[in-house]
Amino acid sequence: MAGRRRCGGRLDHDLRDLSVRPGQEGRLRYCVGMSTAAVTHRPAESRFVVSMEDDVVGYLSYEITGGTADLQHTVVDPAHRHHGLGAMLVEEALRTFRADRMMVLPTCPFVADFIAEHEEYQNLLAPSLTVEDTGERS
Repeated sequence: MAGRRRCGGRLDHDLRDLSVRPGQEGRLRYCVGMSTAAVTHRPAESRFVVSMEDDVVGYLSYEITGGTADLQHTVVDPAHRHHGLGAMLVEEALRTFRADRMMVLPTCPFVADFIAEHEEYQNLLAPSLTVEDTGERS
């Protein structure tokens, strides 16, 4: 579990200037306990953000190179961890890149773990990361 958090070393600095914009397209809502979480794709910022009560509480940043999205960092505010928000961010990113017919490179260990645990997304891995290419066997 500790390896999953190493992506988010700069949480306070990185979340400071993010806010939910009214009328933002691509916003998905999820129920988390008594609150609602919304995942929004911000392509101009190369990130997906998750917000609760109009406060951004996490993000997943990426970089596009050719037809591959490098999923670099997943960060969730410590006060909002263990509610599935990181998984919501990753799943929405993977759905988006699948729809855009892109491959993914999971630089972030949290994303890599998520894909390893969800077989339905393993076909999105860039070819050099598939079991067949690495020679690894389960």
